Amino acid sequence: MFLLLLLACSENKISSGEARPVATPSAMDFGEVNVGTRLELGVRLENDGLGFYSVLDARIEATSADFALVDYSKEPIGAADEAVLTLSYTPDYEGQDYGLVILTTDREDDVSTAENESLLELPLSGFGVIPRLEIAPELIYFADVAAGTTATQSFTLSSRGSGKLLLKHIVLDDPDGVFAWTAPEEYSGEPYTLQNGFSITMEASFSPLDSLEHEATIQIESNDREDPIASVRLYGNTLDNPNENVCPSVQILNPNNGIFLLSTEVVSLTGHVVDPDDNLQDLDCSWFANGSRLTPGVVDGDGLVTGSASLPVGDVEVSLRCIDLEVCAGQDSAEVFVQDAEEPLRYTISGGNSIFDYFSVDDDLSIYLNGAQIYGDTDRTSSTLAPVEFEARVGDQLRLVATDVNACQMALDALVLHWGTGESQALNDSQCRSSCPQDACYDANYAGPWPGVYLDETYTIEIP
Repeated sequence: MFLLLLLACSENKISSGEARPVATPSAMDFGEVNVGTRLELGVRLENDGLGFYSVLDARIEATSADFALVDYSKEPIGAADEAVLTLSYTPDYEGQDYGLVILTTDREDDVSTAENESLLELPLSGFGVIPRLEIAPELIYFADVAAGTTATQSFTLSSRGSGKLLLKHIVLDDPDGVFAWTAPEEYSGEPYTLQNGFSITMEASFSPLDSLEHEATIQIESNDREDPIASVRLYGNTLDNPNENVCPSVQILNPNNGIFLLSTEVVSLTGHVVDPDDNLQDLDCSWFANGSRLTPGVVDGDGLVTGSASLPVGDVEVSLRCIDLEVCAGQDSAEVFVQDAEEPLRYTISGGNSIFDYFSVDDDLSIYLNGAQIYGDTDRTSSTLAPVEFEARVGDQLRLVATDVNACQMALDALVLHWGTGESQALNDSQCRSSCPQDACYDANYAGPWPGVYLDETYTIEIP
C-alpha cells in the first residue's frame, strides 16, 4: 500500500505568540476506491502561528467503519515544523461514505506556560465502487479468408458495475502473427479510463498468408476485480464455426445507468444488438422493468433496438432482452431511479459538477426554501461544508444569504443545485475579497463592514 502526501501552501500567517494548528489539505477526499481495497492519504499538520502545539488525541466519526487512523505524531509542532497524519479508506460496499477526523490539540503560548485544548476537524469523503468490464463479442470468427487478403471485425469494451473502468493494458497473443487489433483515436494510451456506462469500440483483423487454421487471443487487463484479465478469442479459417449458435449480444444505449427520471416521463428506450448467426429482424426483442415486460423492441437492419414506455416509481432495473431463432437470449440492464412527480423532489446543493463536491464559505451561510430556513452554517468562521440535501418542487424559491462576520476575508464558492446525477442548475458566482494584503484575493477597496451580508440572492428551482 502506498501513501499519498498531499501538500499545499499555508495562507494568513498570524503574528501573535499563540500556536495555531493548521491541516493541509483541510478536507480529505479519497475519491473512488474499489470495494475491498485500501487507500492511504496523508495530511500535513503545520503551525500557522508561534509557540508550539501537540496532537493529544485523534478520532474518527463517520457513516461507516471504512475510514481508519493509521499514524500520527504527538511530538510538539513549532512554527517551522510539520508532521503527517495518515488515514486509510477501505470500503466494504458500494456507495458514498462521509466522516470527520477530529484532532484534540494543545496550544502553548510562547510567552506563558498556560495550555488550552482546541479541536481541529477535517471532513472525510470516499466512494466505494465495483468496476466491471463487459466485452461484446468475446469470440470473433473470421470464417474463410483468402491468403493475402484482410478481414476486419469490431468488438466493444463497456464500463459496467460502478465507478470508472481502468483499461490498464491490452496485448495480442498471436503465435502465427496473422491477427492484429486497432483502437480509435480517442484511445489516447494506456491506462485508459472509461466512465461508468460508456463504451469504446476496437477492431480486430485477420490477414492470413495461407489457408491453415489460426487462433489468437486479445488479453485485456483492467481494474475489474472479479475478472482482472479478460480476453477476446480470435479464430480464422477453422473447420468448425466456434460462433455456432452464439446468443445475441445486447447493449442498452438509453437510459444511462444511474440516472434519475420523473414518473410523468415517457422514456425513449434505445439499445443495440449484434448476432452473427441470425437476421437481426428475426430476433425477438423486448424491454423490461424489474422483470415485467414493458414493450416490444423494434430492431432495424443496423441492430438498433427502440421502444418507449413509462417506468414504475422507485429503483428500477431496465432490461433489454433479445432471443434468436434457437431460443438463445442476450440481455443488458441499467439501474435507474424514477421519482414520483407528485411528491417533493430530492435536491442537493454542492460546490461543483457532482453531488459529492464540498464547498467553502467565510464566514456564515444560511439557505432558505420558500422563506423557511433549511440550513445554517453560523459558526462565525471559515468552513468547508458537505453538500446540502433537501426536498422541494420545481418553481420553489431558494434563497442564499452569506455573511462576512470577521475581518479580513469574505469568500463563498460557486454553488450548484443538482437533481439526481444528471440535472444541474448554477446558482451564485464564486466570491472572494479581503482587506488583508497577504491574502490572494486582497482588494484595497474592501473594508467590510463586519458583520455584513455580501450575498442575498433568490433563485427559482428550474430542474428537472
